[in-house]
Amino acid sequence: GGGGGGGGGGRNVRPAVASVRSTIEMRRRNIQVAFIQRLFDETGACVARAEVTCTCVSRDGGKPTRCPAALAEKFGAMKRG
Repeated sequence: GGGGGGGGGGRNVRPAVASVRSTIEMRRRNIQVAFIQRLFDETGACVARAEVTCTCVSRDGGKPTRCPAALAEKFGAMKRG
């Protein structure tokens, strides 16, 4: 019985060394905000990528609209670090 949990029971398992890079992109004339993350292994190879895209919509009618200026500025500050 291996005890479940996968991973080979801890034998010959070395810790993963990885780095994550996150970026934010304003798209479609500031209507969309994309949050992108990439995971790199110790050799620098990208081993995983994820992207979440959010669309700003108006309260009344739910139609696509530009991201509010204050929010866009916060995302811009995040991009700059």
